[in-house]
Amino acid sequence: MALSRYCVAWKDHDVVRRLSQTALLYAACKFLLHIRHDAEAPATQRSAARHESLTRAADELNVTHAAVSRHIRGLETSLRVALFERTGRGVVLTEAGRTLAGELTSAFDRIAAATGRYASPARRRQRLTITCDVPFAAYWLVPRLGRFTAAHPDVELILDPNARPIDFAKEDADLGIRFGAGPWPGIESETLFEADITVVCSPKLVERSTIRTPADLPPSALIQELDRSYWQRWLEAAGVSDRLAPAGPTLLADLTVSAAEAGHGFALSDRLLVVDALAAKRLVMPFDLRIPCKAYHLVRAASRPMTKPAQAFRDWLLEEMSTSLVQLESLDAMRKSKASKIVQRGGRRQSASGKVETGFPIRSTTR
Repeated sequence: MALSRYCVAWKDHDVVRRLSQTALLYAACKFLLHIRHDAEAPATQRSAARHESLTRAADELNVTHAAVSRHIRGLETSLRVALFERTGRGVVLTEAGRTLAGELTSAFDRIAAATGRYASPARRRQRLTITCDVPFAAYWLVPRLGRFTAAHPDVELILDPNARPIDFAKEDADLGIRFGAGPWPGIESETLFEADITVVCSPKLVERSTIRTPADLPPSALIQELDRSYWQRWLEAAGVSDRLAPAGPTLLADLTVSAAEAGHGFALSDRLLVVDALAAKRLVMPFDLRIPCKAYHLVRAASRPMTKPAQAFRDWLLEEMSTSLVQLESLDAMRKSKASKIVQRGGRRQSASGKVETGFPIRSTTR
């Protein structure tokens, strides 16, 4: 085997740990060249001595019988002493061979232990467990995680999406990202961004729609969440809650946006969560109306200091969020420019089919 393979195996603690003792000693011999003129010979002697069989030693070392025999003869020539007696059934250790085998075993065991102590810390990855709610993970965090893992290959990231409030005393989590009002007892929190809720839908739905105002929204097309308060608040802000009640399907919060993107209706979402879909034009905002909501917070146990991987994740998270917020500002500027041109043309737009119709957006309802 090539020296490079043994060097890699020797430095890689995970590989070394899986090697058999004999194979590890063989790797040590290859790494520590020129102990004798033939570096493989001591390990070959060690394995052959334990088995008293050149064939079994060859199998264990993953070399040929001829190679084992050659190295044994070379070592005997170098030491000028017989290590084995050849018999009709195989080989038997001489007294000198038995003594050498014992000394080699002890020496190589010390080499293995010493190398393991120094190699392990360098190769060990630091675990970082993050918990957050499912919509945030699915729509915003997961598409960006590759950039974090690429920048921090020494961190073993574990993402645990769930909706339950985190209990750092009972759960193995370093950081959490939670949607709520805060503060929470025993929790140190840092506000990431204030959420605002708006209506989103597929651009295909816009193309075949003639809706001018929120009052024109068909109740059966309003995709609901288990928490009905968001639609109620948005419709109240739009001034149509007294004559419009959502009657669309009720889905989990992490599914409503997907349904809207598929063209099945109108959903409510925080804009930051869908910034990628808005930028890629998989979703559009048919109205300018946005309602303030709770905030997203980075949380951790107040009683524990932040680890280096956790600090790295925090810094990366804030940078990614800053980029997304700038992207939202750019989308807002483009939207306002487009809306201004539509108003200048008398609030009329032309569909893909060439039919002129009144459509999105028609008036500013920002509050």
